Amino acid sequence: IDNKTLQYTQMELEKKFNVVVDIGRQLEDPIYAYHKYKKQYNSTKILKKIHNLRLRGYDRILVIVDVDLYIPELTYLFGAALDEKKKVSIISLTRLRQGFYGLPEDIDLYNKRVITEAVHVLGYTYGLHKCKSSDCVMSSASTVDDLDRRGAMFCNECKNKLVKIGHR
Repeated sequence: IDNKTLQYTQMELEKKFNVVVDIGRQLEDPIYAYHKYKKQYNSTKILKKIHNLRLRGYDRILVIVDVDLYIPELTYLFGAALDEKKKVSIISLTRLRQGFYGLPEDIDLYNKRVITEAVHVLGYTYGLHKCKSSDCVMSSASTVDDLDRRGAMFCNECKNKLVKIGHR
């Protein structure tokens, strides 16, 4: 993952969650999660492996990969999280790029999508769930158009939940 993406993500997540964000070390390629027929990586296998590493000193972990993700229930996904107690989440950059869809690259749109998905999956690690408000970052997104519509902001209800647990 290029340093610009990591540093931008770090800076934006620090603002959104009012926390210090460290950029961790790069881990090995997740070949253990690769499905040769789908040509994708099982996000749950990656999340479980990261959780089992028992990385110390971190309140939450966001894994950023540049491989296409899936779970058996879905053809693809932008990101995922283990349950809120495990506090491990993952996003894939692959489908966030315009180039994936045969369109000219747009760095501003790409950065917006990265932050939107990162905030979304980290929201689960704070105990938030899918939100019915279509403009809330915690609402469902099955396409990049959905992702672009929802943006990276919490609705008032989700924001209040974060405030109650002391993270906003």
